[in-house]
Amino acid sequence: MEKIPPVQAKQSQAETAEGPSSKAPASNALKPPAFQLEASNPAQLAAAGPVVQRSAWSEKLAKIYKEQGRDAYFAELRKINVCDMDVYKWIDQNLTGDDHWLAMIMADYGDEKDWPIHLRVEREMRPFAGCTGLEGVKTILRTEAGAQAKNAHLTKSIHKITTTQTLDRWLLLKLQELGSEANFDWKDKIMEWFLRHNELTAINEINGRGISIVTFDKAFDKWQMKKDKSIEIKDLSGSLRGNTDGNTIRINSALSVEQAVTTMYHEVQHKVVGEQNLPYLDEEVEVRVKTEEMMIKQGLPETKPGYRKADGTVDRDFINNEIQNSSHYNPKDKTRLDRWYEGEKQTGSWQLP
Repeated sequence: MEKIPPVQAKQSQAETAEGPSSKAPASNALKPPAFQLEASNPAQLAAAGPVVQRSAWSEKLAKIYKEQGRDAYFAELRKINVCDMDVYKWIDQNLTGDDHWLAMIMADYGDEKDWPIHLRVEREMRPFAGCTGLEGVKTILRTEAGAQAKNAHLTKSIHKITTTQTLDRWLLLKLQELGSEANFDWKDKIMEWFLRHNELTAINEINGRGISIVTFDKAFDKWQMKKDKSIEIKDLSGSLRGNTDGNTIRINSALSVEQAVTTMYHEVQHKVVGEQNLPYLDEEVEVRVKTEEMMIKQGLPETKPGYRKADGTVDRDFINNEIQNSSHYNPKDKTRLDRWYEGEKQTGSWQLP
């Protein structure tokens, strides 16, 4: 994991959602706009004008609520699935909060199992019987198996229920897209690690600096021996974890998620520490110290034996001695002429939701 010395480096709402899953019941389709009266929107209800006599459905439901109570009212409302303006008005005048929200949706769609998925997702985050919050939402999204990936109503609802929770929002949007954590790719798993551990320094720097993250399968160095000018080609594929070259960071595609996380953090630190204009070897030492400090904070094992003192803090002297005497970072008998990679792939955007 290093930054090539410059002298040697050659490389440089609109509601136009796709409809619900084909396996959903027909009643799961969105109703026409005329029936989409928003909960807690008296002005919209009032626009319908005065009512001379309430409808039979409204009278029946009002009587049930008065004589039998809330639960009986919702049980009946769940069954009838009727769009009735008087029912809407009674709900708006007599119910508040979560009950108001629930009644309005039931008046449109009836039983919860017949609701569009975005409303079932919103319901899981409310204090109703059987609702389990985020875990319930995840279960709904996993069941859809990615069929709702382009459902704009669902995307909007996910944003609504995760206003300030970056990890939750990212995870739910990924489940909407892919259906299961088992379908997450290498990049998704790295992003999830950073978010779950609230270690966003690397991600913020990547986005803020416009850094491009590229994976590679193989890497090679070309060296010239000082003594006889002979050429040596060294395969780094099994030893080089990462590299910083200008505004491009390369990560070995064979790394585990945890290895990739620490490598990415390390390489980003080259961009940050590099602004101090330290000598090449001193920069490598400083970057390794900062990376080890992050690993200590996150409870990760030391990079290698000797990187930490007996008290658990970073051993800067050990790291400095290692780099100063490294035949890779500070060779005495050869000069690096070139480096090249095989199997490079762009990883795309690392923007947070």
